[in-house]
Amino acid sequence: MSRRVLFLLAVLVGLVSLGSQSGPRTAAAQPAVDTKITVVRAAYDILLEKFFRPLDPGELLGGGWDALGQTLRRNDLPAPPTLGSLPSDRDAAFSRFTGVYNRYVADLPEDITPLDIAFTVVDGMAESLNEAHTSFLTPAQYRNNQASSGGGDLPVGFGVSLTSGAPRMVTRVAPGGPADRAGILPGDVIAASDGSDLTSASAQEFARATGGPAGTVRVVTVRRGEERLDLTITRGSFYFPPLESRMLSDNVGYLKLDQFVQSVAPLPDGSELLPDFDRRLGELEAAGARALILDLRNNPGGFVSTTAELLARFLPEDALTIVRYDERGRESTGVVSGHQRRVQLPMVLLVNGSSYSASEASAATLRENNRAIIVGKRTGGALATAQLMPLPEGAGLQVGVAEVVTVRERFKIDEVGYPVDIEVDDTRTAADYRAGRDPQLDTAIAAIATAPAPPAFRSTTTGVSAERLRELLGRYLPDPSQITPNDRLNPVVRAGSRTFNHVNQSVGSSARDPLALQATLRQRGWLGGVNQTYSIELLGQPSLDVTIEMYASAAGAASALAANDYPDLMQRIANPIQLGDGTVAYRGMWQATGDTAIAWRRGNVVFAVDYFDAPGFEREETLIAAVRLVDSLYVQNPLPANLPVTLPVTGDGSAE
Repeated sequence: MSRRVLFLLAVLVGLVSLGSQSGPRTAAAQPAVDTKITVVRAAYDILLEKFFRPLDPGELLGGGWDALGQTLRRNDLPAPPTLGSLPSDRDAAFSRFTGVYNRYVADLPEDITPLDIAFTVVDGMAESLNEAHTSFLTPAQYRNNQASSGGGDLPVGFGVSLTSGAPRMVTRVAPGGPADRAGILPGDVIAASDGSDLTSASAQEFARATGGPAGTVRVVTVRRGEERLDLTITRGSFYFPPLESRMLSDNVGYLKLDQFVQSVAPLPDGSELLPDFDRRLGELEAAGARALILDLRNNPGGFVSTTAELLARFLPEDALTIVRYDERGRESTGVVSGHQRRVQLPMVLLVNGSSYSASEASAATLRENNRAIIVGKRTGGALATAQLMPLPEGAGLQVGVAEVVTVRERFKIDEVGYPVDIEVDDTRTAADYRAGRDPQLDTAIAAIATAPAPPAFRSTTTGVSAERLRELLGRYLPDPSQITPNDRLNPVVRAGSRTFNHVNQSVGSSARDPLALQATLRQRGWLGGVNQTYSIELLGQPSLDVTIEMYASAAGAASALAANDYPDLMQRIANPIQLGDGTVAYRGMWQATGDTAIAWRRGNVVFAVDYFDAPGFEREETLIAAVRLVDSLYVQNPLPANLPVTLPVTGDGSAE
């Protein structure tokens, strides 16, 4: 994740301007000053506990205090008193800091509020770490960030993608969107809006001249070759489908992925990413594709789970992805998640400087597994793991919790990008866009001749089809109307579901040794499972996850329940409830902070319910109510003993 990628919780945070929340205060009106030290303490504790590197408490507080002094001086205000050296003991350092801080805040001028000071200190602590994925978020930024990560309504605008510099050229047009309806075409150069010249406008000037709420009408002047056209556009909602596919010349299949969206959530057009991806691959294969180009140019990244699922289509089941670690000794390694396709074609991957995060992980995984040749430009360099934490007063703190490196070369992509095998610039002109010419794509087509030979098919399912698993276990997934809401999870909607019958789909990306866990699951007799996510809105927090997995025997299920397969992420806690043939409870840590889980067993079936929210906002009563509900659905209609479950399945997990 990076500040440059908004979808991955990226926000560039400027220093809080002092005096913005000020107002007259008198001793009579406010005899006791609330210094807002609790805001500083919360951020201090989060950074010391969650940041991937151990920090010196005194240096951390000193960084925040120094930033406060710099901000005051820039605003021609008196600098705060000298903090002095602080001890390295966590509590002792904060105690001494509190004394200096409280005395200073109690004597603030009337035009500076304690909240200004607290926010500036917290921002300074985060910035002092010089880590691109750790930053302070003001209350407004935190609210916007939460909203942007939660799906919701379609964006409003023209529905175009533009080049970054002036004059801005249209590179893509959203199908059926406002610009499409107005007749805008790729290659058009936006020269003016309502008569205001935009040929040299800054980004802010361009946004002001073309912006407005839905329904705003703009007369846009475009240059189309030698022509100048005035087109009327009514701003409104638009949608860029994340996938595009077609057959190129010489039977080369082409797939473009714009974003690694959540694979189990329905998209605005009613489709889901993975089924659509498989359908398009199947169509290209049926049409006789001899090779495949996967285009990840300008793809900002997205969900780790989606990345692993897509890569599984092209790699054998033992292919590892990326390693996450911190300097406290915790580590996890990803593995491809799902079913390899039986048809494997030579492959070229296209990337550029705006390919970030999951796109970079994909490039590294494919190259290190000798699966594809990489063409284009070095990627953008934004690959790390960060988590968003709430602070008092509505603010937030994004914290880098893990470094990320590749599995084989231990190459750190963050801030440097991932190199390509064949470098070629994107030289497309307006005429190229109008004619559909793409020199980078042409180079990728030529590179197919040097692409690695595709791997042999190797993907072992459990022998239980997805259809059979849904038939047996899907009946125990509650309807959203049955989930007990709370002050944060209300209303409850169904945000996505999946059925899985390959062990890698259960292993995920959180095990220290995913291949060892893969073998362990098979030894336990794991047969597959179903999962349902419930959320306040698509992809948002809080959310509730129900997972039901079946084993060949009760002994295998008991072994699974007794083991903590993810000790770096989950720690055992006291059981708040007892059910069935055994119950365990866990609280998440490290990358899983904010996760509380209860798992239990009935015979050869293991149930797990997870409640996810920002740390400190977990709602145990909703979790327990959901656990009781799922268990009651099973008790009312249990699986018969010795039930035959196997059906012949194909290599991609579907029933024959």
